Amino acid sequence: MKLDLIENLIREAKGVEARKLLTELAKGKIAENERLRFASLARRAYLPDLAIKILYPKFRLDSRIKQNPSVFEKTEYGACLIRIGAYCEAKKILESVETEKCKEAWFFLAGLEIRLWNYQAAIPLLKKYCAQPDVDPYLKKAAKINLAISLFYEKKYGLAKSLLSESLEETQDKAHSLLHANALRQLGVLEFNRAHWEESKLYFLQAKEVLKDSMGLDSFLCDKWVGIVDYKIHAGSKGTRERLKSLRKEGGEWKHWESVRDIDFRLAVEEKDVSLLTHLYFGTFNERFKERVLEALGGEHLPREYKWKLGKGKDPVVVVDPFEMQGDGFKTGQATFRLLDALASDFYRPIPIVELFERVFIGSSYSPITSAARVNQVVLRLRKIFKKKRIPLTIQIKDAEARLVAEKPVHLIVRNYGKTLDSVAARLELIREKCPEVFTSRDAAKILELSPRGTRVWLQAALNENLIERQRIGRDFQYSIIQSAIKLAA
Repeated sequence: MKLDLIENLIREAKGVEARKLLTELAKGKIAENERLRFASLARRAYLPDLAIKILYPKFRLDSRIKQNPSVFEKTEYGACLIRIGAYCEAKKILESVETEKCKEAWFFLAGLEIRLWNYQAAIPLLKKYCAQPDVDPYLKKAAKINLAISLFYEKKYGLAKSLLSESLEETQDKAHSLLHANALRQLGVLEFNRAHWEESKLYFLQAKEVLKDSMGLDSFLCDKWVGIVDYKIHAGSKGTRERLKSLRKEGGEWKHWESVRDIDFRLAVEEKDVSLLTHLYFGTFNERFKERVLEALGGEHLPREYKWKLGKGKDPVVVVDPFEMQGDGFKTGQATFRLLDALASDFYRPIPIVELFERVFIGSSYSPITSAARVNQVVLRLRKIFKKKRIPLTIQIKDAEARLVAEKPVHLIVRNYGKTLDSVAARLELIREKCPEVFTSRDAAKILELSPRGTRVWLQAALNENLIERQRIGRDFQYSIIQSAIKLAA
């Protein structure tokens, strides 16, 4: 059977051939009893959109016929949603799975936590899955490697190395080439962090050899790490620095933006480049990565706001502050504001449309049929706002991803909240700038442009988060910011 052949190609790290076969098969009709397996193979071969297209009919909310997806279909659909970045909905679906019937839900929930850098949350899920006697042997081996990765990032190096060494023994045959290369690469990362440069490099070269017939992304990741190790061994020599710059460019060609970010981070740390570290801090939405940058800065003071330069040219001629754009269909908390917030939350990568959907339409279920259109409507509105306010920014959409593009040099103000611009703390900072000592509910409503009900909701949220305190003055209340809360913007 062709699906068996595709399974073997994926396990042998021959992704290009697997994707070609899957794409050809998708042109015909997939038998009902093969749709689940086909979707699983498509996801694993990095064709998640194709997998979702196959499974989505079982999850349509607007279907006239009530659908009852099986626990296995729920689990696979959740795994596919993770691949495209629909993390909120994926978590909701996977957590609804009866794990006694489909234990793989633990595996994919752990994978979601790993993608979000929540390694501590992933560890118990992976331990639970690995302890099961009746699960897929291949996935169990993959889970053991993921458990080792999670333990490593929680600084349990001894346990991590022990598991990875076991994984090397268990994945030596050809049918486990991809897992074997992954275990070798993770051992290389572990030894790199223990300053065992030569041993680290050897692991990366061995992984590269296992993947010699692949020449795909996994092979590139080995090259990247060899470049990082050489840069470290040779103390940042000109040749190794140029090689890293070349690998940075190659990472962009692969659209592996985390490699681009990682190389910048390594260069900034080794060269003590505070400017680049500051750019890295403001240019990520990931709190765990922000913590890494703060650790590398070693107590260096961060500014309260950062000017992200977009567009070509030496001196930006336009400064754009989202909080100064209020009015004309653009208000804090509205869809256009949340869209700009999301687009400005990462300097390194375009934001997938599905991720924008989750961050703009909070709590809504993703649909491969309608979600992109809903995001596009907000994109059109924000483009019109830019044009009306004569802001030389636009939104470019390509390959189901969006990014901000400047028509001429722009400095976009990004603030240091550790949270999104739309958070309770962000609005508190806006109030603090206008009313540094005390404020009333009327002040808050005017500054934040909220309705009376919206103001009450926001004030209660700020009280719940211990950001403000309240004191009755006559028939009204007066609010003041708790001093410790100011550190959110310091």
